[in-house]
Amino acid sequence: MYSDIDFPDGPPLEKCSRTDLDDYWRWFQKMLAERPSILERHVRSTENFEEWSADLSPESLEKLEIWLSQKILASRDPRFAGRPTSPDSLKKFLEQGGLSDRSYSILFDCGFYLGEAIRKSVRDSKWFQVRTGGKRLIDFGHVVLGPFGMYNFNPVRLMTSKGFAHIDFPEKELSLLQYYENWCSKVLVEDQHKK
Repeated sequence: MYSDIDFPDGPPLEKCSRTDLDDYWRWFQKMLAERPSILERHVRSTENFEEWSADLSPESLEKLEIWLSQKILASRDPRFAGRPTSPDSLKKFLEQGGLSDRSYSILFDCGFYLGEAIRKSVRDSKWFQVRTGGKRLIDFGHVVLGPFGMYNFNPVRLMTSKGFAHIDFPEKELSLLQYYENWCSKVLVEDQHKK
């Protein structure tokens, strides 16, 4: 049985204190350790995906993309049918794009998984929390993957954003494998230029 992620309470990351950011970092590390096996059990409980393995391979990303497309297309959260009618419902709509809590949790899990697949394949990459550059920086407080030259990669944000778009534009692919290949090849090209 799949259990949704228990997201931490607290202010938005850009308004967090140093202690709140430390707590978020610890929570994120705990999720990275726990969630891949939960995702694997959930995927394998689906017909035609019983053999899927969370081995972080490109092949697993390709199959996960197909599974994820089916799950996210299941439906928008019925609480968000029509326009939001109160400040609280508007805030929730903007935060989750009308996705159900379950879909939002699955997208987070897939973001963790995509990031781990890239981390496994790219030498010297690691997860770290963005604490420099000021609170106006889009990834401030977020845990990202890097360093990739001048760039970092936020696979969790990417997956939740792609999930929102996929509901409105289901013909657009979620492209897990493509993102994996693009980021891995980007790093290889940068490494060759350094030599």
